[in-house]
Amino acid sequence: MPYVDVKPDDLHWEAVQKMGATGILRGVGKPEGWANKTFFYPDSSIAENELASGLFQFEPNFPKNKYPGNNKLTISKAWEMIVEMQHHLRTRVGIAHKYPDITSNEWQVVAKKVLAIDNISGNRLITRKELAAFLNSLAQNPFLQKVDMKGQLIYK
Repeated sequence: MPYVDVKPDDLHWEAVQKMGATGILRGVGKPEGWANKTFFYPDSSIAENELASGLFQFEPNFPKNKYPGNNKLTISKAWEMIVEMQHHLRTRVGIAHKYPDITSNEWQVVAKKVLAIDNISGNRLITRKELAAFLNSLAQNPFLQKVDMKGQLIYK
């Protein structure tokens, strides 16, 4: 890091770097000469099980087995998984969180605010960059959680 395929002037550069640092969304290192370059592939889609694995590695209470499919991730499915992770993060720190009723359609508001997209279908595939922006917009932002030197969450 930083990812070489997301430029610092990109609107979501910071979100991409932060989510990469959490390990939820991983990049790919490629040797180039004597150095390595790390790529994020911001405009690529992501599979459900890839996000589930990243969320589980970050929050061990996340039920990754609930999302075993290699299906490409849609916006609405990504939001469902993000809401579930939010539930576990909030519960862990003692914040009451009615899951999932109060947040199930909130993705439309976030899409408009964070991604500047007005009319969007939940069935559209989400890009890795959009997913990073969604995750970075959360009240219980993964980047704000306390972690140890190995990147594991520190439980109080």
